[in-house]
Amino acid sequence: MARFDEAFELIGVIGSTNELIQTGLDEYFQLPKGKDVDVAEVRKTMKGPSYTKQVENYIFQKV
Repeated sequence: MARFDEAFELIGVIGSTNELIQTGLDEYFQLPKGKDVDVAEVRKTMKGPSYTKQVENYIFQKV
């Protein structure tokens, strides 16, 4: 839910070999075919959609 909260900013992700990745972050949280995320559905089910590029851990910072 931090992705949809303007109080938080994505500052990195943890890659498959446990390395910190801080570049190309705009590639994450993209749906296939440029669809928009239904935030109400995410809040209701508390399950995120299947993004085109995913990792296990996302790092957000409160701004």
